[in-house]
Amino acid sequence: MSDKPNLAEALARIMDLTYPPRTLSIRSSKALGYRLAKPVIARGNQPSRPLSLVDGLAIMSRDLKASSWLKEHAAESGQALPDEPDDEPEELIEAEDDEIVEDAIPVDAAIDMSMIGRDEKVKRKSAAAESEEDDEEEESFEALQINAAEAEFEDDYAESGPAEERREERYSDVEVPPAEFSLRRPPQSNRKDEALRSGQAIPISIGQEVPRGADMVYPVDDLVPLPGEYEFDYKEPPKPEPDRRRRRRRDEPEPEDAAPVEEPPRDWELVNSYQSGKVELPRSFEKPPRHLLPIGSWARNKEAMIPEKAVLGPLDLAMLKALRVEEVEVFRKPVVGFASLGLPFPVAGRAGGQEKRDEECPIATACYHLSQSAQVASLLMGYAPDSFRELRNAMKIWTSQVDVLYIVGGSHHRHRSLAHDVIASLGTIHMAGIDVEPCRHITAGKVNGRPVISMPGSLPEAISAFLAFVRPLSHKYLRPRNFQSTEIVVLEHGSRISSERDCLRAIRYRRDRDSGRLTTRFSGQEGDPWLDYIHGQALLPIEGGRVYSDGEEVEVLIY
Repeated sequence: MSDKPNLAEALARIMDLTYPPRTLSIRSSKALGYRLAKPVIARGNQPSRPLSLVDGLAIMSRDLKASSWLKEHAAESGQALPDEPDDEPEELIEAEDDEIVEDAIPVDAAIDMSMIGRDEKVKRKSAAAESEEDDEEEESFEALQINAAEAEFEDDYAESGPAEERREERYSDVEVPPAEFSLRRPPQSNRKDEALRSGQAIPISIGQEVPRGADMVYPVDDLVPLPGEYEFDYKEPPKPEPDRRRRRRRDEPEPEDAAPVEEPPRDWELVNSYQSGKVELPRSFEKPPRHLLPIGSWARNKEAMIPEKAVLGPLDLAMLKALRVEEVEVFRKPVVGFASLGLPFPVAGRAGGQEKRDEECPIATACYHLSQSAQVASLLMGYAPDSFRELRNAMKIWTSQVDVLYIVGGSHHRHRSLAHDVIASLGTIHMAGIDVEPCRHITAGKVNGRPVISMPGSLPEAISAFLAFVRPLSHKYLRPRNFQSTEIVVLEHGSRISSERDCLRAIRYRRDRDSGRLTTRFSGQEGDPWLDYIHGQALLPIEGGRVYSDGEEVEVLIY
């Protein structure tokens, strides 16, 4: 039995993609559905620092140089700014009048989130437990910042009219009571808390300019504190009292002077369209989930600052436009190519035995649409050449154009086929004649470092091989950490598994609540591999002629 191939090692070898994820620069307006490869740098920020693509709260760092506007305001009020570090550059961050955002509200002050969207003024309340370690310079500097921001807010809002008129003009349909947040300071214990203490927080919206010197931008809903950081005290809006009036009967006439029933507060719906250059923000009254972590310069893991784990959505694109980011660096999605070695399909009614060869093969077209439905970029290569040399030259070109190449259809004698011979001559074959039920005689190898898989036979065999290889290979790029691994699974009905040849079977598994181990879970009738296969979560290598028993532990490949 030692001459038998190790299916687990061969499958892991073919699924181990050797090409690294490549990146490309595209316009931010066309980056929907892509993953960021590098942090985004917003224009006008000095010094340049990574900015997360979210909306809500801007966190500034006090170690930056103060603007000339802040120094002039300090000179007028007779207050002095704190000493600046020597290692900072001597240049000042110049801010024009139209670019000045209220960048002086300290984190110790409470922030009313109804300011987002510039609906009404920001209400500042003193925090409950202020740190006794703050010296006099810091207190004077914070007082200066509050006075400067208050003066700037009053000037802006005096020009635009009272806040009540603006609210009634913008949201006349329904009035939503504002959700109140307040920040409380935990005891200072480590460097991370010191970095938090030296920060400044200002609320901004998508339509506003990002202040110069901003370190990071946070979402309101995603700003969930880590242990030991600032926490939110959430106050839910008041709920309307239920209507306790007596219900009238069907035959009873409706009173004319009946008081209208007040509607419960409704959340604003997210509008994925621009209106007058701004995006309407949703108002959510649900407490943010606790599994979200803030993205900041003081995060424990620096990788958390790079938002490449999340796919760019419509709101992210709106933030990119607001930050004036024209191009972004994204990961290039893998491209899967399909070529057909199927025979030409005869058309009835042709005289003299003439045959018509369609431009597209039905087998390759079916695999192409399956790939599209799995959100995998695919490309139809058409019919492959029937001769060895022409197919060899075509395969060299195809492997330079796509990341994974699949050759479907065609005749075969056991594991030998035209595609098998070409793969053996150009590259290395890792699996030959392997059965993946209900498909047989699959050949998988690598040519020019790219996986090439031959799936001879009819349409059902090609579809089954597609589900076994196309989806795992493509999704490994999307989820590199959760793709390839081996687990020990207990076979609930191992006596049903039997095969004369070495093959692979797709199974589903679950975690048993009683024992905590992974066990298989079969569905459908006995001996029907399709139902278990389409919903498969793991591949089970089966040795030919081996008899399995119920409750036996086997090693499976998780993809």
